[in-house]
Amino acid sequence: SDTNESFLPWREGGLAHQSYQLATPLFKKGASFLQASAFYEDDDGQFPFQNSNASGVRGFNASNLSRISLKGAQVGENFRLDYNLLGGKQVQQSPGAINFPLVTRQDSEGFLASFSPHYFFSDRNSLKTRLTHMKLDSDFLESGLTSFSNQTTTSFQNEWIFDVSDKTKLQFFADGFFHELDNSFVGQNLKQDNFEAGPFLSFYSTENLKHQVGGRYLFRNQKFLPSLS
Repeated sequence: SDTNESFLPWREGGLAHQSYQLATPLFKKGASFLQASAFYEDDDGQFPFQNSNASGVRGFNASNLSRISLKGAQVGENFRLDYNLLGGKQVQQSPGAINFPLVTRQDSEGFLASFSPHYFFSDRNSLKTRLTHMKLDSDFLESGLTSFSNQTTTSFQNEWIFDVSDKTKLQFFADGFFHELDNSFVGQNLKQDNFEAGPFLSFYSTENLKHQVGGRYLFRNQKFLPSLS
């Protein structure tokens, strides 16, 4: 494909921009499924230019992106597991303006994994959990100076759902968030975490009027945030 430079003349030997995407068929058995995909994109960035002062072909202007993903779900009699895996790598270059060159380059690679198990203890009682982990590492080059940024993020969410009756439901949440950053500019081993939990009760006072009461307790601030709707 020639998606971003169609207004420029094509150079002999090929196109400036190319992308490929592959995907497996959707493998499905009952309610379970699995599918994988891969994506690749490349742009050499060497397009011709001409202005009142100079003309030529741009250099150090390439970009490249590669990504793979896997998505699926396993379903049992009282259990369901959804998962999503993603990994990628990207390189971006920039020569700056033609009259004011500023050579920069960014190399990034990372992955993300998400798992969501859901347990059904009975028709009215279930526990749903979601665990997500992400890691992203980047290196930067600007005018001969190098820097880096590495970060890791992990979060989990738990939701217990209990249907007391057809019109009354009890829910309990417990969520956590953890983040760590190493950066050339702001420092290394910087950490941030947060944890909160709380109950919610929803019920109908009439056939068409629903209420919800509850709240969340923030462990970092040691405060409870009530909720009424």
